[in-house]
Amino acid sequence: MKQTYFTHDSIEQQTKLFLREVAVLRRMHPWKFKPKKTALLVIDMQDYFIEENSHAYIPSTNAIIPQILKLQNYFLQHDYKILHTRHTNTKINAKQMANWWHNDILTLDNHKSAITAAIAHPDIRQIVKPQYDAFLYTDLEEDLTQAKIEQVIITGIMTNLCCEATARSAFSRGFEVFFAVDATATYNQDFHLASIRNLAYGYAHPVTVEELLCQLK
Repeated sequence: MKQTYFTHDSIEQQTKLFLREVAVLRRMHPWKFKPKKTALLVIDMQDYFIEENSHAYIPSTNAIIPQILKLQNYFLQHDYKILHTRHTNTKINAKQMANWWHNDILTLDNHKSAITAAIAHPDIRQIVKPQYDAFLYTDLEEDLTQAKIEQVIITGIMTNLCCEATARSAFSRGFEVFFAVDATATYNQDFHLASIRNLAYGYAHPVTVEELLCQLK
């Protein structure tokens, strides 16, 4: 199931192929960026998924870390809104996730639950979440609303689980969603492309990091 479909050398070419699959849908929904009303959401960039010795390791994460950092550094430099999510569970709040993953839950005291050092930053708030959807059982919506945010950029892992669930939930709550195709990753290419297709059809603008940076600048 695990596959390295993004590498440092292939990510640009692979992204072009993904975007070609949703080119018609992208043209149907033109967008205008509002940097001061946009939040960057970095989803679950935790050692649990990034360290090679973890059973949950996602091989393509190594290629998306520099992509996320391009956006994160720009947002930090301009004092724009950034939030990191950190997925952890207890036996109680895991709910169906405990059944689905055979009680293999990531607890807060597991050192691999930490945001990976390459991404972590003391000035970025972390939101601890218990479900795929980062809005569920958290104060994420309240935080964004208080900051007068209208648009969100989704980056991180996994494309087809926490990133897609959060993108759908953001859309339903009235936020315009930008889904960074080359700054999200999951276990294989099929999962990644399926999410991009679904989101492009009804929930989000599939975009590249360079497209976002061009708009920001």
